[in-house]
Amino acid sequence: MRLSKLRKAGLFAAAIMLSYTLSAQTEVRKLLLNEAIQLAEENNKTLKESELNKNIASEKYNQSAAIFMPQVDLSYTALFTDNPLNAFGFNLQQGIVTAADFNPATLNNPNMTKDFSPKVEMMMPLVNPDLIYQRKAAKKGKEIAGLQQVRTTEYVAFQVKQAYMELALAYEAREVISRALATSAEGLKRAQAFYDEGLIQRTDLLDAQVFNSKLETDLSQATNSIKDISDKLSLIMGTETGVQYSVDKITETAASEYAYNDHRTDFVAMSKAIEAQTFMRQSAKMNFLPKLNAFGSYQYNDSRFAEFDKGSYLVGVKLSWNIFNGMRDKRTIHIANYEIQKLTNQLEQQKDEAKAELMKSTRALETLRLETTKNEQMAEQAKEALRILQDRYEEGLVSTTDLLRSQTQLAQTELALAQSVFKRNVTKAYIELLTETNRK
Repeated sequence: MRLSKLRKAGLFAAAIMLSYTLSAQTEVRKLLLNEAIQLAEENNKTLKESELNKNIASEKYNQSAAIFMPQVDLSYTALFTDNPLNAFGFNLQQGIVTAADFNPATLNNPNMTKDFSPKVEMMMPLVNPDLIYQRKAAKKGKEIAGLQQVRTTEYVAFQVKQAYMELALAYEAREVISRALATSAEGLKRAQAFYDEGLIQRTDLLDAQVFNSKLETDLSQATNSIKDISDKLSLIMGTETGVQYSVDKITETAASEYAYNDHRTDFVAMSKAIEAQTFMRQSAKMNFLPKLNAFGSYQYNDSRFAEFDKGSYLVGVKLSWNIFNGMRDKRTIHIANYEIQKLTNQLEQQKDEAKAELMKSTRALETLRLETTKNEQMAEQAKEALRILQDRYEEGLVSTTDLLRSQTQLAQTELALAQSVFKRNVTKAYIELLTETNRK
């Protein structure tokens, strides 16, 4: 006996659900939220970049320690000349001048003279106030990079929470659609039976078949959505894509008290940026003061390569004072003043925006609380309404269209409930990010 369209549709739906079950058994990997956050902290590319920025800032600060340390250079010079002045100087440095060298003919027309000179030079900073303030600014840069890394970690954790809850919502949606498809398959079976008995019209049967087909398509889309969000979560965690994750079901998180945080890490980082710019301004002011540095050298001079016959040293202290450099330092100070004002305005703007965003999110959270309560009630009402209509449908008191409409309404209210819980939890996580209440 041939399979009817009803039985074909039922087998097709069963095959789809079976394939999803097998897929879950072979490809799905369980993932906890804390595990996901830890993986992101270890592997997230943005966090690795912030770590590198922190290391760069730290090395720049370490590099500035050169203002307290000597600089030593080693060189080896080979010179050849018949220039009268240089030739006599080479002989003098080598300590080989004799009375015959003062012969005017020899002085005016010397033979080619060679000088091989290894030399060690040292420069020791003593008083350089401008460099001291530059070092202080570099230290603030190091602190800023550390704070930025902390803030980036907090934001990545929020991204993980959001993606994790999106994935939980996708599973919830697939579960709702799966239940609706199971109910639809049973309804389609009854509709076929009623049609065979002449109790309903063919249009009612077609409506049931179309409704069932749409749910099958929705189920396929929901499964693909799970895979897409799993890939998104993998990218945030810095792990390999192509893995489907199984996550905990969406549950409403506990309510917390939230307050504006004036000492959030990004605010503190901006404050330190203002301090760093202040030190750079002070460094420019210090350029008007004299600088004191010591220097010294020791060198050998010999007419033969790799010989060290005559050695001499030179030691001194240099006091330098740049009286005028074309108003460059003065303009640098003006620029620094404007930079400080700009950063101060930006900090105030960020704080004002954070306050407004916190108030907006808090109001949204209250609205979502009411929405969640309303959707819970609507879901219970839709479930009871469908039960009543199913009983009446069995008695032939309502049409197939009414039953399908009730099934659709139940699925929609259940999805709306899951979405409202999702949005409420995401809003709470966002408020935690705004107030930094989840800071370690």
